This record gives sequence, C-alpha cells and structure tokens, in this order.
Amino acid sequence: MYGVTSERVMLKNAVIITRILLGVFFFISGIANYLHLYDQGGLLETVTTSKLKLWGFGFEGIGPLPALIALPYAYLLPLAEIIVGILFVINRWIKWAGIVMMLMLFSFIIAFGLVGANGLFPNNESSWDKNVFLMTSAWICVAYEDYVAKRRQQKKMQAVASTLENIRDDLLAFALVLDQKLAEIAQRFRTPLYLVRAICLLHRKKGHALRIIER
Repeated sequence: MYGVTSERVMLKNAVIITRILLGVFFFISGIANYLHLYDQGGLLETVTTSKLKLWGFGFEGIGPLPALIALPYAYLLPLAEIIVGILFVINRWIKWAGIVMMLMLFSFIIAFGLVGANGLFPNNESSWDKNVFLMTSAWICVAYEDYVAKRRQQKKMQAVASTLENIRDDLLAFALVLDQKLAEIAQRFRTPLYLVRAICLLHRKKGHALRIIER
C-alpha cells in the first residue's frame, strides 16, 4: 500500500513539474513574441512570409498563408500563449488550456515540418521537431487532469452510495421496530393490525383524526 501511494505521489509531482514548466515556457514565449513582433525575423514576418513545411523531409512547403489568416494568427498567438501559460502555472482549466496549447503546437509542427530537412538521421541536428515532445507533455497533463477529475467524481459517488446504504439500513431497522410496536398495540387492544396501521395513517394525514376516532 505504501509503495502504491509513493508511486502516485511521484506521478503527481512529475505531472505538476511538467505542467509548471510548460506554463512558464509558453508565458515567456508569448511575451517574447510580442516584444519582437515587428522585428526582422519576428513572428509577424515569419507567419506572413514563410511556407508551411508540413511533414518536412526536405519538402519545400506550401504557402505562405493568406493575410486574412496570417495576420490574426500572428497577433493573437502571443496572447494565447500567455493565457494558457498562466492557466497551466496556476492549475486552472487545464483541460481546455491544454487543448488550445496542443492546437498551437500542432500548428508549429505544420509550419516548421515534422522532420528536419536532412531527414531522420541528420548530422548534429534534431531528428524530430521539438514541438512534438511539447505536445506530448501537454497531452500528458490534460490526460492526468481528466484522470484526477474522474477519480474525484468516483469518490463522491462512492460516498453518496455509502450514505444511502446507511440510510437504507436505518430505515429498515426503524420499519422493523415500528411493525413490532404496531403488532403489540393491536394485540393489547384486540384490534386487527390493518386497522391500527390505518389509524396511524389518518393521524399522519390529519392531526385530529386520532382524537376523533378515540371519542
């Protein structure tokens, strides 16, 4: 049991560290893109002039994007990076922030290419685009958040089921005692049990019914 708990703690800490590092990375990236938005080689120039490399492997690419798409993307991307970065750091709305983050990373992969121009075995270069690993890390954070939410909901349902079960046991015990008492009353006054129950029901529905019957 201790080993399982320790493994869960290690997993939780690993996801927390990954989530915070991703959040800080995106927050800083968003600020940097805003600071250098209009610089030569900055985000605006890159988005409006570069071709989409798609899968890479030396593919020359298509595009660039039309201004109707490129300009809103260039201006809104840094803001989106800052927002999702903050949400990841403060651990709020991880599922939706993570989905937006993965969509942004997927757009980066399409823009720069999945595999570098020199193929899978380049000389002193990365085989895969780094955004693949960032997107995988974001997916892990989203999946863990979904797992935690389901576990929390499961615990609530178990608590409700346990409470209902206890109430059921108490009601059954009360019903048994009540039947015994009614049977004693019926025996004492030599009255059929169904009449005693009927009188109790009348007394419950109308406060003075029992008094009227007694008179």
